[in-house]
Amino acid sequence: MQPAARERELAAENRETRRNHEEGGPWKQDHRDPDEQHPAADDPDADTAGCARDRLDHASEVCNPRAKPADPVDYPRTLRCSPEAAICNTDTAAGNGLKLSHLAERSPAPTPWSEGEKIPWHEPGFSRRMLAEHLSQAHDRASRRFEILDGQVAWIHEQILAGQPAPILDLGCGPGLYAERLVGLGHQVVGVDISPASIAHAREHVGEATFVEADIRQVELAGFDSFSLALLLFGEANSFRRRDLETILSNAAAALEPGGVLILEPHSFEAVHRIGCQSPTWYSAPHGLFADEPYTCLHESFWDDASATATERWWIIDSNTAEVTRHVGTLQAYREDDYRLLLENAGFQSIAQHDGLGVLQEGLFALVAKKAS
Repeated sequence: MQPAARERELAAENRETRRNHEEGGPWKQDHRDPDEQHPAADDPDADTAGCARDRLDHASEVCNPRAKPADPVDYPRTLRCSPEAAICNTDTAAGNGLKLSHLAERSPAPTPWSEGEKIPWHEPGFSRRMLAEHLSQAHDRASRRFEILDGQVAWIHEQILAGQPAPILDLGCGPGLYAERLVGLGHQVVGVDISPASIAHAREHVGEATFVEADIRQVELAGFDSFSLALLLFGEANSFRRRDLETILSNAAAALEPGGVLILEPHSFEAVHRIGCQSPTWYSAPHGLFADEPYTCLHESFWDDASATATERWWIIDSNTAEVTRHVGTLQAYREDDYRLLLENAGFQSIAQHDGLGVLQEGLFALVAKKAS
């Protein structure tokens, strides 16, 4: 099915998502000026003690349920970034005895990666709810809106592939939005993603492509012919530990033909730093990404200067039972030289940097690298 037809088909599905967004639901954007909230956020070398002071200043608000809630938190970045890092790190009241007292007694600053790595993209219910966010045209927080996707795919097709059909590997493909457009331009696409709902959607709507439900750190690609192009987009690289990203890049290189190209679209160091310096926020929702039933969410962010990581926590309180679920995600920040070193160690060369994939998006940039011949 072509992108234009999909847009018409999804219009009706997106009405409720748009309405919730406009009415201030859980995906309503926080319009406060981030520079006013965190003066040091744009300077990664600045004293990051200000981040800790911000959290201390908000301590009474966070711990006092009668305090006036902050604006609903913006879309959680680490939720967006990596379906494949979906190590089960969700603690629930039923499974691990979490209660409201655990929320009050939580650690003020978790050690990076210690409380978990990613939310449960592989869990069927969560995967189903996230799919609705991927397909929404009200925001770019889970996947890009179609107009942006169209521009990026046109740039890849023309600037990287010179308008010639090619076999393409899409790592972290989600519901197949890039694959759909690439297939429409004559390319052959294999997409890999750990989210069952996204893979089911992709298979239903992009029948000409091949989709594999698997962890991109462990997916077996030996049964496929070599690819001319591999994609790892939308900041996904930052949501893995460094050793896991090294594995992903090495496996991508092994899957490419000699001279094949990898497009890596990571977060800038400054973007990850800003995520780690967000102030705590509360929001409530009748339903949303974290549950089908009403819940209240406390979102917290922590920047760790020593490891250059941003950790986010979401405490989900069931409105009916008061049971508590905790989700944790971590993003790894890298300098530009670090990205280049990672690519070189994986067997790539001729690394070119671009401001974006033909469409600029704040906090993201693109690296185009060739596998050694």
